[in-house]
Parts: sequence; C-alpha cells; structure tokens
Amino acid sequence: DDDIKHIMTTPDNGCLITYDSGSAASGGTRAYFSMVDSDGNVDSEFQGGVRLCENESDQFIKGLVKTSTGYFVIWKDSRSGSSDIYGQMIDFNGNVLGGDDGIAIVTASNDQQAPSITYNAQSSEIMVCWEDFRNGLDFNIYCASINGATLEVNSDIGICTYSGNQKSPDVFATIDGTYLFTW
Repeated sequence: DDDIKHIMTTPDNGCLITYDSGSAASGGTRAYFSMVDSDGNVDSEFQGGVRLCENESDQFIKGLVKTSTGYFVIWKDSRSGSSDIYGQMIDFNGNVLGGDDGIAIVTASNDQQAPSITYNAQSSEIMVCWEDFRNGLDFNIYCASINGATLEVNSDIGICTYSGNQKSPDVFATIDGTYLFTW
C-alpha cells in the first residue's frame, strides 16, 4: 500500500511527493519520496521511489517543510521498540543528505509522537515539537531545533512539562524569526 502524505512544489515547477509504503504483511511500512516534473512525469531516477531511511523499522511520515536548500521530512519510527521521531533532508535535486538511517531528532524512553514542524527562514532553522511520554506518567511537550546548514540537532527543549497531559503541539515560525508554540 502507498499512502501519499505530503506534496510540495520544486523550483522547476514539479513536485516532491512523500509517502508511506508497505504493510504488516510485507514486513512493515517505510518512508519514501519521489519527484515529478512540470509535465506530471515521475523523473527517471525516482521511479519506484527513494527510501528516506534504510533502517527496517516501521516508519510513518508526519511532516514536511521546504527550506532555502531543500526539503526536511519527519517521521515516526519504531526501531527502538517505541515511537521516536526521525528526519531527513533532501536537496532540490532529490539527493538525500542526512545519512542512510536518517537524523535522530528524539529517541527518549517510551513514545514520542504527534510531531509538528516549521522552518524559520531568518535563522535557517527547522523546529520540531512533539508529545513526549519519556517520564512514563503523562505526555509533555518537547521541541528540538535542527540547523538547516549542518543538520545538527540541538538538545530537547521542554516547552511544557507540568503534571497532567499536554498534547497536540503545533509550532509556527514568525516573520521576525521567533516561534509560536501551541498545544
């Protein structure tokens, strides 16, 4: 099964398409992307899709942003036995830049889920926020920034870590380069 998650325009008026493919019967779901030209044809080097991560864990794409140098995709990944958040950078030519296993954004204990993503053009920074169950008691909101040039992930930022459940985070980059966090 192929399940399209996001479509975004390319500089040459084509599209980048991200999708999940697979099922439990086929060994799990994997994260893919493909590129289509301005006439709607799949570019030859992207026939059959390109995997965002070579790891054989279940992967479910959860977000996509366009940056000044390409696209950053995030997905929920189960390689640790619980849900974690990984990402990958794709340049405008369709080259995967973040390594074969993706970029680990958060791999804390228990589940990290329901991520939100934004791109801050002022600082060339990608911000990802999520529901985090690392304490095993309740969900809290954490975020991490990724340097758009080096792809270095900065440590987790606890946005809201009070008792009780904090859920459904959204993050938005503002025009002046600050962020708005909601949940």
